[in-house]
Amino acid sequence: MQSTKWIIILILFLGRAALAQPEIQNFSTYGGWFIDECYDHIQTSDGGYALIGHSRSFVEEPYKSDIWIVKTNDNGDSLWSRTYGWEYEEFGETWDYGWQIIENEDNGYLVFGNISWQIGWPPENFTKILVLSLDANGDSLWTKFYGTDKRDYAHTVIGTDDGGYAIAGYTTSLDEGNEGYFGRDFFLLRLDENCDSLWMQAYQQPSTNECKKVIQTSVGGFALAGKTGYFRNNSTSYQIIFTDENGDSLWSYVAESDGFDDDRCYTINEIVGDEPDQSLYILSGVKTIGNAPFGDMWTMAINTEGVRQWERFDGSDEFRMNEDQ
Repeated sequence: MQSTKWIIILILFLGRAALAQPEIQNFSTYGGWFIDECYDHIQTSDGGYALIGHSRSFVEEPYKSDIWIVKTNDNGDSLWSRTYGWEYEEFGETWDYGWQIIENEDNGYLVFGNISWQIGWPPENFTKILVLSLDANGDSLWTKFYGTDKRDYAHTVIGTDDGGYAIAGYTTSLDEGNEGYFGRDFFLLRLDENCDSLWMQAYQQPSTNECKKVIQTSVGGFALAGKTGYFRNNSTSYQIIFTDENGDSLWSYVAESDGFDDDRCYTINEIVGDEPDQSLYILSGVKTIGNAPFGDMWTMAINTEGVRQWERFDGSDEFRMNEDQ
Protein backbone atom coordinates (compact mmCIF):
# COMPACT_ATOMS: atom_id res chain seq x y z
CA MET A 1 0.00 0.00 0.00
CA GLN A 2 2.91 2.37 0.64
CA SER A 3 4.10 2.05 -2.98
CA THR A 4 0.59 2.79 -4.26
CA LYS A 5 0.51 5.98 -2.21
CA TRP A 6 3.75 7.34 -3.65
CA ILE A 7 2.81 6.42 -7.20
CA ILE A 8 -0.36 8.52 -6.88
CA ILE A 9 1.57 11.46 -5.45
CA LEU A 10 4.15 11.26 -8.25
CA ILE A 11 1.39 11.25 -10.85
CA LEU A 12 -0.07 14.39 -9.31
CA PHE A 13 3.24 16.24 -9.57
CA LEU A 14 4.06 14.99 -13.06
CA GLY A 15 0.54 15.72 -14.25
CA ARG A 16 0.88 19.42 -13.50
CA ALA A 17 4.03 19.68 -15.63
CA ALA A 18 2.70 17.49 -18.43
CA LEU A 19 -0.45 19.59 -18.78
CA ALA A 20 1.38 22.92 -18.91
CA GLN A 21 0.88 24.99 -22.08
CA PRO A 22 -0.95 22.42 -24.24
CA GLU A 23 -0.99 23.00 -27.98
CA ILE A 24 -4.49 23.60 -29.35
CA GLN A 25 -5.09 21.37 -32.37
CA ASN A 26 -8.61 22.53 -33.15
CA PHE A 27 -11.17 24.92 -31.70
CA SER A 28 -14.86 24.98 -32.64
CA THR A 29 -17.92 26.70 -31.24
CA TYR A 30 -21.53 25.61 -31.55
CA GLY A 31 -24.83 27.18 -30.63
CA GLY A 32 -27.40 29.85 -31.34
CA TRP A 33 -28.16 33.41 -30.32
CA PHE A 34 -28.70 32.84 -26.59
CA ILE A 35 -27.36 30.63 -23.78
CA ASP A 36 -26.04 27.19 -24.78
CA GLU A 37 -24.05 25.09 -22.31
CA CYS A 38 -22.21 21.77 -22.70
CA TYR A 39 -21.99 19.42 -19.69
CA ASP A 40 -20.48 16.26 -21.16
CA HIS A 41 -18.82 14.94 -24.29
CA ILE A 42 -17.64 11.55 -25.55
CA GLN A 43 -15.57 10.30 -28.45
CA THR A 44 -17.78 8.13 -30.63
CA SER A 45 -16.99 4.90 -32.46
CA ASP A 46 -16.59 6.72 -35.80
CA GLY A 47 -13.80 8.88 -34.37
CA GLY A 48 -15.96 11.95 -33.94
CA TYR A 49 -17.54 13.43 -30.84
CA ALA A 50 -20.95 13.86 -29.23
CA LEU A 51 -21.58 16.86 -26.98
CA ILE A 52 -24.56 17.19 -24.64
CA GLY A 53 -25.98 20.02 -22.58
CA HIS A 54 -28.89 22.41 -22.77
CA SER A 55 -29.88 25.28 -25.04
CA ARG A 56 -32.05 28.36 -24.65
CA SER A 57 -31.46 29.47 -28.24
CA PHE A 58 -34.05 27.23 -29.88
CA VAL A 59 -37.07 27.40 -27.54
CA GLU A 60 -40.15 29.59 -27.92
CA GLU A 61 -39.77 30.92 -24.38
CA PRO A 62 -36.11 31.99 -23.88
CA TYR A 63 -36.15 31.40 -20.13
CA LYS A 64 -36.96 27.72 -20.76
CA SER A 65 -34.41 25.20 -22.05
CA ASP A 66 -34.14 22.03 -24.14
CA ILE A 67 -31.66 19.18 -24.10
CA TRP A 68 -29.15 19.89 -26.83
CA ILE A 69 -26.81 17.45 -28.63
CA VAL A 70 -24.15 18.20 -31.23
CA LYS A 71 -22.53 15.38 -33.24
CA THR A 72 -19.21 16.17 -34.93
CA ASN A 73 -16.61 14.44 -37.05
CA ASP A 74 -13.03 13.92 -35.90
CA ASN A 75 -12.14 17.51 -36.86
CA GLY A 76 -14.93 18.99 -34.76
CA ASP A 77 -17.12 19.90 -37.75
CA SER A 78 -20.81 19.63 -36.87
CA LEU A 79 -22.60 16.71 -38.57
CA TRP A 80 -25.93 17.31 -36.91
CA SER A 81 -27.41 19.19 -33.97
CA ARG A 82 -30.69 18.36 -32.25
CA THR A 83 -32.77 19.71 -29.39
CA TYR A 84 -35.24 17.67 -27.34
CA GLY A 85 -37.97 19.21 -25.21
CA TRP A 86 -41.23 18.40 -23.48
CA GLU A 87 -44.35 20.18 -22.25
CA TYR A 88 -46.27 19.76 -19.00
CA GLU A 89 -50.00 20.57 -18.95
CA GLU A 90 -50.71 24.26 -18.32
CA PHE A 91 -47.05 25.03 -17.59
CA GLY A 92 -46.10 24.65 -21.24
CA GLU A 93 -42.47 24.07 -22.18
CA THR A 94 -40.39 22.51 -19.42
CA TRP A 95 -36.80 23.09 -18.36
CA ASP A 96 -34.85 20.19 -19.84
CA TYR A 97 -31.18 19.46 -19.14
CA GLY A 98 -28.86 16.77 -20.48
CA TRP A 99 -26.02 15.82 -18.13
CA GLN A 100 -24.41 12.76 -19.67
CA ILE A 101 -24.39 10.77 -22.91
CA ILE A 102 -23.38 7.15 -23.60
CA GLU A 103 -22.97 5.46 -27.00
CA ASN A 104 -24.70 2.09 -27.46
CA GLU A 105 -23.37 -0.97 -29.24
CA ASP A 106 -25.68 -0.14 -32.20
CA ASN A 107 -24.07 3.34 -32.45
CA GLY A 108 -27.14 4.97 -30.95
CA TYR A 109 -27.09 6.98 -27.74
CA LEU A 110 -28.54 7.05 -24.25
CA VAL A 111 -29.02 10.54 -22.84
CA PHE A 112 -29.35 11.09 -19.09
CA GLY A 113 -30.80 14.30 -17.72
CA ASN A 114 -33.61 16.09 -15.93
CA ILE A 115 -36.99 17.64 -16.70
CA SER A 116 -38.40 20.39 -14.44
CA TRP A 117 -41.67 22.32 -14.20
CA GLN A 118 -43.78 24.37 -11.78
CA ILE A 119 -47.37 24.09 -10.54
CA GLY A 120 -49.60 26.59 -8.73
CA TRP A 121 -48.99 29.92 -7.08
CA PRO A 122 -46.75 30.42 -5.27
CA PRO A 123 -45.12 27.96 -7.67
CA GLU A 124 -44.11 24.51 -6.48
CA ASN A 125 -41.12 23.02 -8.26
CA PHE A 126 -40.91 19.47 -9.57
CA THR A 127 -38.00 17.67 -11.21
CA LYS A 128 -37.72 14.14 -12.58
CA ILE A 129 -34.86 12.08 -13.98
CA LEU A 130 -35.08 11.16 -17.64
CA VAL A 131 -33.38 8.76 -20.02
CA LEU A 132 -33.72 9.44 -23.74
CA SER A 133 -32.81 6.80 -26.33
CA LEU A 134 -31.61 7.99 -29.75
CA ASP A 135 -30.56 6.25 -32.94
CA ALA A 136 -27.27 7.03 -34.68
CA ASN A 137 -28.83 10.03 -36.45
CA GLY A 138 -30.21 11.56 -33.27
CA ASP A 139 -33.83 10.54 -33.88
CA SER A 140 -35.73 9.85 -30.65
CA LEU A 141 -36.68 6.22 -30.01
CA TRP A 142 -38.16 6.44 -26.51
CA THR A 143 -38.07 8.42 -23.26
CA LYS A 144 -38.44 7.15 -19.70
CA PHE A 145 -38.93 9.18 -16.52
CA TYR A 146 -38.04 8.27 -12.94
CA GLY A 147 -38.23 9.75 -9.47
CA THR A 148 -40.44 10.79 -6.59
CA ASP A 149 -43.18 13.43 -6.32
CA LYS A 150 -40.62 16.09 -5.36
CA ARG A 151 -37.35 17.19 -6.97
CA ASP A 152 -34.83 14.56 -8.06
CA TYR A 153 -31.67 15.83 -9.76
CA ALA A 154 -29.35 13.41 -11.56
CA HIS A 155 -25.68 14.38 -11.53
CA THR A 156 -23.79 11.21 -12.49
CA VAL A 157 -24.40 7.87 -14.22
CA ILE A 158 -22.30 4.75 -14.75
CA GLY A 159 -22.73 1.43 -16.49
CA THR A 160 -22.91 -1.50 -14.06
CA ASP A 161 -21.39 -4.98 -14.24
CA ASP A 162 -24.75 -6.56 -15.14
CA GLY A 163 -25.24 -4.32 -18.20
CA GLY A 164 -27.54 -1.88 -16.43
CA TYR A 165 -26.96 1.60 -15.08
CA ALA A 166 -26.65 3.44 -11.77
CA ILE A 167 -27.73 7.08 -11.51
CA ALA A 168 -26.96 9.28 -8.51
CA GLY A 169 -27.69 12.84 -7.48
CA TYR A 170 -29.86 14.46 -4.85
CA THR A 171 -33.54 14.39 -3.92
CA THR A 172 -35.79 16.66 -1.84
CA SER A 173 -38.29 13.87 -1.15
CA LEU A 174 -37.05 13.36 2.44
CA ASP A 175 -37.94 16.80 3.79
CA GLU A 176 -38.46 15.77 7.41
CA GLY A 177 -35.41 16.65 9.49
CA ASN A 178 -33.82 18.73 6.76
CA GLU A 179 -33.48 22.45 6.37
CA GLY A 180 -36.74 23.26 4.63
CA TYR A 181 -36.34 24.30 1.01
CA PHE A 182 -32.64 23.46 1.12
CA GLY A 183 -33.17 19.91 2.38
CA ARG A 184 -31.37 17.59 -0.03
CA ASP A 185 -30.23 13.99 0.26
CA PHE A 186 -28.12 11.61 -1.80
CA PHE A 187 -30.07 9.13 -3.91
CA LEU A 188 -29.10 6.09 -5.98
CA LEU A 189 -31.28 4.76 -8.81
CA ARG A 190 -30.61 1.36 -10.43
CA LEU A 191 -31.79 0.53 -13.95
CA ASP A 192 -31.57 -2.74 -15.85
CA GLU A 193 -30.15 -3.09 -19.37
CA ASN A 194 -33.48 -1.84 -20.81
CA CYS A 195 -33.45 1.19 -18.51
CA ASP A 196 -36.37 -0.13 -16.48
CA SER A 197 -36.17 0.86 -12.82
CA LEU A 198 -34.99 -1.83 -10.38
CA TRP A 199 -34.92 0.26 -7.21
CA MET A 200 -34.24 3.74 -5.87
CA GLN A 201 -32.68 4.50 -2.49
CA ALA A 202 -32.30 7.83 -0.69
CA TYR A 203 -29.97 8.48 2.24
CA GLN A 204 -31.33 11.00 4.71
CA GLN A 205 -29.02 13.34 6.61
CA PRO A 206 -29.94 16.37 8.78
CA SER A 207 -28.28 18.79 6.37
CA THR A 208 -28.02 19.69 2.70
CA ASN A 209 -26.34 16.94 0.67
CA GLU A 210 -25.50 16.62 -3.03
CA CYS A 211 -23.97 13.55 -4.67
CA LYS A 212 -21.54 14.37 -7.48
CA LYS A 213 -20.08 10.96 -8.36
CA VAL A 214 -20.93 7.27 -8.06
CA ILE A 215 -18.80 4.19 -8.74
CA GLN A 216 -19.45 0.47 -8.49
CA THR A 217 -16.96 -1.07 -6.10
CA SER A 218 -14.95 -4.24 -6.66
CA VAL A 219 -17.18 -6.11 -4.20
CA GLY A 220 -20.35 -5.21 -6.12
CA GLY A 221 -21.67 -2.36 -4.01
CA PHE A 222 -21.56 1.36 -4.69
CA ALA A 223 -19.70 4.39 -3.38
CA LEU A 224 -21.32 7.83 -3.60
CA ALA A 225 -19.25 10.98 -3.17
CA GLY A 226 -20.33 14.59 -2.78
CA LYS A 227 -20.80 17.34 -0.27
CA THR A 228 -22.79 17.94 2.89
CA GLY A 229 -23.35 21.16 4.78
CA TYR A 230 -25.59 23.84 6.17
CA PHE A 231 -26.74 26.93 4.30
CA ARG A 232 -27.25 28.83 7.55
CA ASN A 233 -23.49 29.22 8.10
CA ASN A 234 -22.43 28.68 4.47
CA SER A 235 -20.19 25.72 5.30
CA THR A 236 -19.78 22.43 3.46
CA SER A 237 -17.72 19.29 3.90
CA TYR A 238 -17.17 16.19 1.80
CA GLN A 239 -19.25 13.08 2.35
CA ILE A 240 -18.93 9.48 1.14
CA ILE A 241 -21.63 6.79 1.41
CA PHE A 242 -20.89 3.11 0.77
CA THR A 243 -23.70 0.68 -0.01
CA ASP A 244 -24.19 -2.99 -0.78
CA GLU A 245 -25.39 -4.25 -4.17
CA ASN A 246 -29.01 -3.42 -3.24
CA GLY A 247 -28.23 0.16 -2.30
CA ASP A 248 -28.53 -0.39 1.45
CA SER A 249 -26.12 1.88 3.30
CA LEU A 250 -23.17 0.10 4.93
CA TRP A 251 -21.31 3.12 6.32
CA SER A 252 -20.65 6.76 5.56
CA TYR A 253 -17.73 9.13 5.99
CA VAL A 254 -18.03 12.86 6.63
CA ALA A 255 -14.83 14.88 6.87
CA GLU A 256 -14.26 16.96 9.96
CA SER A 257 -14.99 20.67 9.60
CA ASP A 258 -14.42 23.73 11.77
CA GLY A 259 -17.87 25.01 10.79
CA PHE A 260 -16.81 27.56 8.20
CA ASP A 261 -15.10 25.46 5.53
CA ASP A 262 -16.21 25.19 1.93
CA ASP A 263 -15.03 21.68 1.05
CA ARG A 264 -16.44 19.78 -1.91
CA CYS A 265 -15.77 16.28 -3.23
CA TYR A 266 -16.33 15.83 -6.96
CA THR A 267 -14.98 12.39 -7.78
CA ILE A 268 -14.04 9.02 -6.29
CA ASN A 269 -12.04 6.10 -7.71
CA GLU A 270 -11.04 2.71 -6.34
CA ILE A 271 -7.56 1.19 -6.34
CA VAL A 272 -8.35 -2.50 -5.98
CA GLY A 273 -6.23 -4.37 -3.46
CA ASP A 274 -5.17 -8.01 -3.43
CA GLU A 275 -7.95 -8.66 -0.92
CA PRO A 276 -11.34 -6.89 -0.67
CA ASP A 277 -10.34 -5.15 2.57
CA GLN A 278 -7.09 -3.85 1.03
CA SER A 279 -8.66 -1.51 -1.52
CA LEU A 280 -8.11 2.24 -1.36
CA TYR A 281 -10.62 4.89 -2.39
CA ILE A 282 -9.16 8.07 -3.86
CA LEU A 283 -11.30 11.18 -3.40
CA SER A 284 -10.67 14.55 -5.00
CA GLY A 285 -12.21 17.98 -5.03
CA VAL A 286 -11.67 21.39 -3.45
CA LYS A 287 -10.77 22.16 0.16
CA THR A 288 -10.44 25.47 1.98
CA ILE A 289 -7.54 25.49 4.45
CA GLY A 290 -7.86 27.80 7.44
CA ASN A 291 -9.18 31.25 6.58
CA ALA A 292 -7.97 31.21 2.98
CA PRO A 293 -10.34 33.08 0.60
CA PHE A 294 -10.00 30.37 -2.06
CA GLY A 295 -9.82 26.59 -2.00
CA ASP A 296 -7.01 24.27 -3.05
CA MET A 297 -7.15 21.16 -5.20
CA TRP A 298 -7.52 18.31 -2.75
CA THR A 299 -6.91 14.54 -2.90
CA MET A 300 -7.43 12.03 -0.10
CA ALA A 301 -7.20 8.25 0.28
CA ILE A 302 -9.39 6.26 2.66
CA ASN A 303 -9.46 2.53 3.26
CA THR A 304 -12.46 0.20 3.21
CA GLU A 305 -13.34 1.18 6.78
CA GLY A 306 -13.33 4.90 6.06
CA VAL A 307 -10.02 5.62 7.80
CA ARG A 308 -7.96 8.37 6.18
CA GLN A 309 -4.63 7.09 4.86
CA TRP A 310 -3.24 10.32 3.48
CA GLU A 311 -4.39 13.73 2.28
CA ARG A 312 -2.83 16.11 -0.23
CA PHE A 313 -3.56 19.80 -0.93
CA ASP A 314 -2.30 20.77 -4.38
CA GLY A 315 -1.72 24.51 -4.32
CA SER A 316 -0.29 24.49 -0.81
CA ASP A 317 2.71 22.79 0.77
CA GLU A 318 0.58 20.80 3.16
CA PHE A 319 0.54 17.00 3.15
CA ARG A 320 -1.08 14.98 5.92
CA MET A 321 -0.60 11.34 6.80
CA ASN A 322 -2.70 9.16 9.02
CA GLU A 323 -0.95 8.92 12.39
CA ASP A 324 -0.83 5.14 12.05
CA GLN A 325 1.10 5.25 8.73
